[in-house]
Amino acid sequence: MQERSGARPPRGVRRSACARLAVTLLGVVVAVGVICGPARTAGATLPRSDPYANVQPQVGFNCDLFALDNTPDCIYSALLNINYARSLEGVGPMILPSDYASMAPSEQLFVLFNLERTSRGLPPLLELDASADADAAIGARGSNDPPLQGSSTFQPGAGIAAFEVGNALQADWEWMYTDGCYPYRGSGTCTSVSPTDPGGWIHRNDILGNYGSLPAAGAAEATATSGRYPGVPAWTAELGSSQAAVPNPDTAFLNSSVTYRSSAAPWVVRLDPSTAGPGSTVTIQGVYLSGASAVDFGGSGCTTSPTVTSDESIVIVVPHCASGAGSLQVVVGLDPSNAVAFNPDGPVVSAASSSVRPPFVAMAAAPAGNGYWEAASDGGVFSFGGAAFHGSLGGRHLNSVIVGMAATPDGGGYWLVGADGGVFAFGDAAFYGGTGNLRLHRPIVGMAATPDGRGYWLVAGDGGVFAYGDAHFHGSTGATHLNRPVVGMAADAATGGYWLVASDGGVFSFGAPFYGSTGTAHLNRPVVGIQAAPDGSGYRFVASDGGIFCFHLPFEGSEGSVHLDEPVVGMAADGVTGYWMAARDGGIFTFGGAGFYGSGAS
Repeated sequence: MQERSGARPPRGVRRSACARLAVTLLGVVVAVGVICGPARTAGATLPRSDPYANVQPQVGFNCDLFALDNTPDCIYSALLNINYARSLEGVGPMILPSDYASMAPSEQLFVLFNLERTSRGLPPLLELDASADADAAIGARGSNDPPLQGSSTFQPGAGIAAFEVGNALQADWEWMYTDGCYPYRGSGTCTSVSPTDPGGWIHRNDILGNYGSLPAAGAAEATATSGRYPGVPAWTAELGSSQAAVPNPDTAFLNSSVTYRSSAAPWVVRLDPSTAGPGSTVTIQGVYLSGASAVDFGGSGCTTSPTVTSDESIVIVVPHCASGAGSLQVVVGLDPSNAVAFNPDGPVVSAASSSVRPPFVAMAAAPAGNGYWEAASDGGVFSFGGAAFHGSLGGRHLNSVIVGMAATPDGGGYWLVGADGGVFAFGDAAFYGGTGNLRLHRPIVGMAATPDGRGYWLVAGDGGVFAYGDAHFHGSTGATHLNRPVVGMAADAATGGYWLVASDGGVFSFGAPFYGSTGTAHLNRPVVGIQAAPDGSGYRFVASDGGIFCFHLPFEGSEGSVHLDEPVVGMAADGVTGYWMAARDGGIFTFGGAGFYGSGAS
């Protein structure tokens, strides 16, 4: 499920292979970045304490992928996932310096490398060498690995790069915890989907490498101006050894100038659920929760004692005194966490229903507009209103996670598609083929059915289109450089063609009319899905914050100005004027004449 740009280069050749990172969110593949590497020279002895498999994040990365993002939402969601991954290795939680958010991006990378190294008993990097920083900056601007040129003060040993991520912690997550080859290809140097593929964990081993008695690095972050990924954030680092016995504080950022903490106040990232009445069981996820002694509701003196399940998770039962509180805080010792919105006046929720579930990834509408389906990353299907249940993949082993779905014209069936292009048919939906046995350059990100339901198209992240049944191939962007990856497609019932939409809202029309796009506009959050009018007269697409963009179709409202507990993952149409959007937690938002029939979040 990882995208690859080429085979692993021969040892000693300073050339890079890239992979667009598609992390698994409790089983769902979500593209969040690109990792490149390794550019290497001889001399680094690599530790062999690699994880068996790529780690599944516990929460979504609440980050802007296309701009530098040092907001608490981004930092702590990434940190939760990192600390969970560290716990699987028996490594303690990562505690950031108090001034981490205000550090320069290169200094943030340096700090993270040393927190990863020292927690595993390895010596810290001593400095950021100015010449190595310059190499890293060349790589970042050119969306490539650093050139490893070296200097009189620095001997390079390895270079790494990550693209299309907005935060140093996300880059660290990619390099350290999703760089293996199983259950998906996390590194561009993987040659197979196997936990023993030697192409895995190359970037991780560069970070944890042995660079002699004076280990040092260079690092940079920049918006790439050339190379394979222009216009996106690029994070690069060059690791090696200092050639100066005494690092110069006037020209280098030194490890001795960083104040590392041994403890930190708790921070809450996610509540599941965020609305629940007295007696309900609620899971609270965050960081530094292992010493939690109480949960305070609204500062009114109403508290309850939590059950700590890990440093990243506690469980509470909502007390009766919480009514009307509106927020909660976790207390560890004398330190309260951030206040998080919580509605204690909802229905009673049991422990079983409040457990963290695989996220929802797609939805489809019943043809009559009287219901809809939602699909989760594990292949679970949830039916609402007049949308009949025809089966699911819940509980079955999948080679890759589910990323999209489409319904037949009569509503008597539906298809699910995995990131590898494996297609699963239910009800009167017939199987016409898939790419499950093919080697893809980019993962599949969505599908669309033909108007008569006798075929379908699959689309990959590079805009490659695969047609099956009576679906005609009208073209693709598979061989075209894209500013942003394709995230979805919709069929034009009037012409038999289709539209592709990229995460920046760029639209590509094939056998279908072009009605407009947001490809040149700045978006607050990336586009995640597209839906077309039943008669092909226009289309809309939706961003992860619930913002709606309409072309030749009426605007009926959006969630763009509303805080959402979880990002939107897709949308579906109810005729011409109404539409639904679905969030990652299964929440459904209705607009126009679209009715609400229930949701996976309830």
